[in-house]
Amino acid sequence: MTEMIKPIIRLSAVLPLLFALCANADEGGETASAAPQKAAEKPAEATTAVQVPAQEKIGDVVMLGSNAFMLVRVFDTPQKNDTFQRNVNIMRQYAQAISEYKLKLEKIENSDERAELQNKIKQLEDEFESNEKAMIRIYSFASNRQYRQVFLKTSICVPLTADELSNLRSASGMELDPLKIIERDGKNFYIMKNVDGAKANEELQKAIAFTLTRRAEADKLRVKLSETTDPTEQMSLTEKISLAEKALKQNEDELKQKYGLGDAKSYIIEVDLSKLYLVLTQEELLKIQAEKKGK
Repeated sequence: MTEMIKPIIRLSAVLPLLFALCANADEGGETASAAPQKAAEKPAEATTAVQVPAQEKIGDVVMLGSNAFMLVRVFDTPQKNDTFQRNVNIMRQYAQAISEYKLKLEKIENSDERAELQNKIKQLEDEFESNEKAMIRIYSFASNRQYRQVFLKTSICVPLTADELSNLRSASGMELDPLKIIERDGKNFYIMKNVDGAKANEELQKAIAFTLTRRAEADKLRVKLSETTDPTEQMSLTEKISLAEKALKQNEDELKQKYGLGDAKSYIIEVDLSKLYLVLTQEELLKIQAEKKGK
C-alpha cells in the first residue's frame, strides 16, 4: 500500500543530485511528500568509509576508531536507494523551509500576516512530523540522529539516443551490450562501469563532490560579476571564474578517463547497494556491550 503525504509548493531550482533519484518506494511503496526546494549547499568531502564486514546483520555494531555504528538498513536495489535518498532530501527541505519561515516571522509586524505565516509554519511542522514517523517506521531514520550511508556498489551510466538504442552501437562506434541497457524515467541509459566496494565508491563520491563544489563556486562568482560595475573587482572575479572552470574541467576530464566515460557530455550514477548506519552514542555503545556480556 502506498502512503503519500500532501505535497506543497516548490521553490526555486531542483537540488543537484549526487546519485540518480527516481523509482518506487522501498517497502510498501511509501514516499514522503515534497517540500519546498532550494539550491543545495556545497557538498562536503567524503570521510573515511566504514569498514563493512562481509557477513553483517541488521543491528550489528561496527567500530571505526573510537566511533561506533549500528547497521539499521540495507538498500539492495536502485529503486530502494533512490527512494531513500529522495525522502531524506524532502525531510531536509521541510526543515529548511520551516527555519526560513520562522526567521521571516520575526520580521513581520502585521497581525494578519503573522497569523497567516504561523498557520503555514504549523502546516509544515505537522507534515514534517508525519513524514518523520514514516521515515522511522520504514528506515529507522530519525531527524535528530546522525547516520552514515556507505555505498558499496554503484553503476555509472550514460544516456542513449534513439539511434544508439536501435543500432546497439554508440555514436563513437562502440558495440552496446543489451544487458547493460537500463530505462529510468522514460529515458534509456547504458552502464559504462560498475564501481564495487566502499573505498572505490568513496573515491567516486569525492570526485563528484569536487565537481559540484567547483561548479557552485563558479556560478556564485558569475552572479557577483553580473552585479558589480567596479573594474578592479570585475577583473578579480573574472580571474577566479577562470581558475574555477579550469579546475572543474581538469577534474571532469580525469573522472571521465578513470571511469571510461569517453566524450560523454552527461551521466548518472545509480546506487545498486548501500548500507545505512546509525551513529551510536558512547552510552548506547556501553549499554549494547553490557547486554552482550550478560548473555
